[in-house]
Amino acid sequence: MGKEPIESWDNYVKQLKADANYQKIIEEMNKAYQDCLNGK
Repeated sequence: MGKEPIESWDNYVKQLKADANYQKIIEEMNKAYQDCLNGK
């Protein structure tokens, strides 16, 4: 904590957003969450 500048976090987030595997996981989790909310 406090050793890296905030730009390091921004770069990490940018890398995650560009990662196709990570995006697939997010889509699957969002779908599962919505299904749970809708009683499926």
